[in-house]
Amino acid sequence: MVCNGWISSPPPYFQGSAGGAPEFTGGQWSSPEGPSWPTLFASEFGLTATPSLVAVSYANNFAWGGARTGVNANSAVPPWLDQQVAQYLAPFQVSGTSPTPETLVSIMIGGNDVANNLGDEAALKAGITSITTQMTRLYDQGVRQFLISNVPDIGATPKFQDRGPEVAGFATFWTTQWNAALDAALDELELPGAVINFFDFYTFSKDPELLALFDNTTDACLTEFSLCDDPESYFYWDSFHPSSTSHYLLADALYQSLVPLRLEHLLEDVSGIGPGKSLRSKVARVQASYEREKYQAACGQLRSFVNQVDAQAGKSLTDDEAHAFKAEASAIGEAIGCG
Repeated sequence: MVCNGWISSPPPYFQGSAGGAPEFTGGQWSSPEGPSWPTLFASEFGLTATPSLVAVSYANNFAWGGARTGVNANSAVPPWLDQQVAQYLAPFQVSGTSPTPETLVSIMIGGNDVANNLGDEAALKAGITSITTQMTRLYDQGVRQFLISNVPDIGATPKFQDRGPEVAGFATFWTTQWNAALDAALDELELPGAVINFFDFYTFSKDPELLALFDNTTDACLTEFSLCDDPESYFYWDSFHPSSTSHYLLADALYQSLVPLRLEHLLEDVSGIGPGKSLRSKVARVQASYEREKYQAACGQLRSFVNQVDAQAGKSLTDDEAHAFKAEASAIGEAIGCG
């Protein structure tokens, strides 16, 4: 994972430890009740998010609080996007290996760029270029699966709301400019064979059903002079960062966002093999049920797909094909919640 995302912070944040301190204890830009989304997201895959400050040789989380794409950055701390990517790739370059095809790289960055470069069109363009450049760099080293997020409404954060409607409105406008530029850049990016999963963080952050889960969606729980009584009832922990509850909901939404593209990828995979027509039909039924939010039906259809794969293994399907299809179906089932 590579992002600006909520790692390394002093108390009263989760498992507080100052960024850059000699010993890292898991500090994250989140309220004390829980971790930030990278930790939660990794756990959905049965993995542990290991920050790069612990041991870069086997880390899988290179996020740093305050990081930007590298544009208008005047210091090397925190590491910017290109440095985070370099840290991730270094062990592979030393060993002469590449990331496995199943490796998913998540890039969520841009919030600090928007907040610190309002109205700077050159910085916006350079920031977007930095993202696609680093995606290409990762692709050239073997990465084939990406999860790319746009930027939530920066103007809605307490940091900008407290500055008045004109400033907040301009921050929202500049957020939409960044997101539109990112959309255009991703549309033009050519990475043959890569799967680019896109998460619309902006829409997520403004979803009425999501916001209805909180008692307070406008104020910071933690301010310079006070702390709210119930941090988990707040959308924002401080003036710029989400609460632990928000992080839990974000991690789940990110995980769920992978389902449609995974189904499409599975559909493409089964189309080119012997019994592809019947397998494709089963995957299409799963897609239709999922789109109608009939998750129980989707789970049943996934099981039917797996049963047919088992029946064809060693016959019209090679053992490797059967194993790959079942592994992908299992991952999709976990994301849907099939149990």
